[in-house]
Amino acid sequence: MSAGNGGVIVAAWIGLSLLAGCAALPSNGGNGGGAAPATPADTRAVAPVTTTAVGADDIPSLIVAGRLSVTTDSIEPDRSPDYSGGSFTWTERGDTTSIAFATPLGQIVAELWIEPGRARMYSNAGEEVAATPEALAARRLGSPLPVSGMRDWLRGRDHAGRQRAPEVFTEDGWTISYPRMADDDARPAVIRLRRAGPPAIDVRIVIDEWSLPVR
Repeated sequence: MSAGNGGVIVAAWIGLSLLAGCAALPSNGGNGGGAAPATPADTRAVAPVTTTAVGADDIPSLIVAGRLSVTTDSIEPDRSPDYSGGSFTWTERGDTTSIAFATPLGQIVAELWIEPGRARMYSNAGEEVAATPEALAARRLGSPLPVSGMRDWLRGRDHAGRQRAPEVFTEDGWTISYPRMADDDARPAVIRLRRAGPPAIDVRIVIDEWSLPVR
């Protein structure tokens, strides 16, 4: 997989993972899962919220597993749009968020850790640190892509904490929409993010599982 591929570069919006290449991390490198990549036609039912018993220490407040696909318009007039996809596992523990990214075959390629004042990415290329995930994206990609926004958008709300799903709204230069909600209408099942560009970017996130761990 080439680091120069436009679709791969844009897929890094949600983790910067595929820039590391398609080799898997060691087995203790994360929990990316093996789900198939999302496609615009995906209409599978979303699994209900589940609870998982864990120890008293280091209890996650939310775990979300899903798939994503990214389509990027080429800035070259005669070139077709680029496409990429994979799966992810998003875990929140207080103010810390960790995101494990995997190829469509389930190989974990990178993990991104976000905590107040620092973002770290681990991959086969080593560790990279920046003050924010946006700064890390700007350094690697030349664009401050809105990784932090997903903490709110996954929940269907804007940065002010207002519940917006299934409405369409715009934040951080992205248009956020919710084409499908879960059966209970309380959680997003599909999230779509669009940026006008250039280049124009269309990100589709399919949420397969929500897990709320309990003691």
